[in-house]
Amino acid sequence: MFERLQKFNRIIVTGPQRSGTRICSQMIARELGYQHIDERVFNVEDTVLFKKCLLNAQYVIHCPAMCFAIDEFCPYNAAVVMMIRNRDDIIASQRRIGWQYEEHELRKYGEKEGPICDVKYRKWQQQKTMIKNHFEIEYESLKESPMWVEKEKRKQFMYNQTMIIS
Repeated sequence: MFERLQKFNRIIVTGPQRSGTRICSQMIARELGYQHIDERVFNVEDTVLFKKCLLNAQYVIHCPAMCFAIDEFCPYNAAVVMMIRNRDDIIASQRRIGWQYEEHELRKYGEKEGPICDVKYRKWQQQKTMIKNHFEIEYESLKESPMWVEKEKRKQFMYNQTMIIS
């Protein structure tokens, strides 16, 4: 499913929160046999720790909160994946889990209002022109993976879940 990413040792998965960045990064890491680095390793947005993670030899790193400056942070030879998901689905997911970081995220972009997903997707149009190896993955295309969990079963997920725990 992620054949086009195989030639990269460093893969960065970013995008709006609730767009599928965590599950996509896990799917890529599993399929390619790479180390998965979750955003919690660098406290979501600690730029010093994030840059240290980028020094690893082979990884897939999950980092939606670093999206604002991904064009500045990513190594030249890294692949940067932007998750694309329907804005209404993102907003519904944010509401469902009680996500409260919209204003914080907006400030990173110098914005005061509007859904952060719209802001991030607008910024991405500029960023991708500065990133040599940029890719976009549609959330719905992840259904092809054996790790996919159907929507009905995801209703009970919280912010960091990517599979049903029984």
